[in-house]
Amino acid sequence: MDKIKSFFKKENRQDVLYVLATVLIVGVVAVLFIWSMSIVYKVVDAAFLVNQKDIGEDILKFDFDGFKKIASRLRIDFEPSQSQEISIPQEPIQPIATTTEETATTTEEIPVDISLINLEILNGTATKGLAVDWKEKFVVAGFSEANIKTGNADNKNYSGIAVYHNSDEKILAKITDVFSQNNISAKTEIDSKLGNNSFTIIIGK
Repeated sequence: MDKIKSFFKKENRQDVLYVLATVLIVGVVAVLFIWSMSIVYKVVDAAFLVNQKDIGEDILKFDFDGFKKIASRLRIDFEPSQSQEISIPQEPIQPIATTTEETATTTEEIPVDISLINLEILNGTATKGLAVDWKEKFVVAGFSEANIKTGNADNKNYSGIAVYHNSDEKILAKITDVFSQNNISAKTEIDSKLGNNSFTIIIGK
């Protein structure tokens, strides 16, 4: 007890008061700091509201009305002139151009091999050697001499040149071209008994 009484003597009272004042000031500062931080937290929490539905869209909304109420309590002059909505320009979606490549199927024409064409040239007139003469002309045009036969028709009264065939137009054109090159016209007639590459030619007057 004597030590305690001696501690509170007049010469030590100032030191005690200094310590108590220091502790009191530190306590008040701590309380004020905690109180101010709670106010700041409430202001920030009230001012910025994140809508949970829009979190996926990353949209941050600012609550002007809530901040205005807090600002009035803190005596802060806050009068936003006009709440503006920030619109993010969206680029127009351009349609994907689909290109359709049309592949034209071209059928290559198979050339006619005239060396495979069989000809029977018959003389339908009284003039000798006409069938042989025309055989030579067909050989010169590229036809195979081995596939060309000559002879006489059943009579000698034929007029003009007649080509009997049972083939398509491409093969027939090879025959008529030989006559055209010699400035002679020939008539054509179908003979179903003939093959595709077989022709009977009667040379008339």
